[in-house]
Amino acid sequence: MAQLHTTSTPSAGSAVPTQPPEPRQRVTVGEEIPRSKVLRRYGGDDRPEIAQVPARRSNPKPTTRRVGYLVTAVVNGAMLWVANHLLGWGWPPFLTNAFEDLLPWVSVSLVAAIAVNLLWTWRDPAWFKHLAQLVLNAISLVVIVRSWQIFPLDFSGYWSGWEALARVALGIACFGVIVDSVTRIVGLTTAAGHTQTHGSHPTGCQAGRSS
Repeated sequence: MAQLHTTSTPSAGSAVPTQPPEPRQRVTVGEEIPRSKVLRRYGGDDRPEIAQVPARRSNPKPTTRRVGYLVTAVVNGAMLWVANHLLGWGWPPFLTNAFEDLLPWVSVSLVAAIAVNLLWTWRDPAWFKHLAQLVLNAISLVVIVRSWQIFPLDFSGYWSGWEALARVALGIACFGVIVDSVTRIVGLTTAAGHTQTHGSHPTGCQAGRSS
């Protein structure tokens, strides 16, 4: 006869065997517990900490700055030459003869920019750069105001919105010059205070030549 094999299932009242709890690791007095184990036990982050290194401010070398000043002076010289030939070329076609009244101010602005950049090739401490830029900003404001008053542009035959856009551009330029001037005043005050505190030291391109 075939024997039937049956598997016994635990009854409702019988206890189900469970896994014995893991024994706790005993720590003797004076023993140092690794930080990673403590963090893992309590759900913390045990990854190594990375120190944040502040970014260094870029300070171009004196030779690089001198080259930049010379290039800027050459570009302003080219713009001065072009500005004095625009009416003779008849270009752009929307430029009117009223540009003759504005041309002296434009020429003064470009000549001043050339002179300042040439001076910076000799010496460019922070206080001197801020002071010279304030002078250039004052001249630029005069040019912008005179451009608004004279407005030597005639957009007849073009889109009617060009004049409004040109005036908006002048307004934005004026606002930008004013903001830059405020920044320069703050920078000049800071640089002057730093010079009085630490005394006069060779800076800028002059320091580069003495090193």
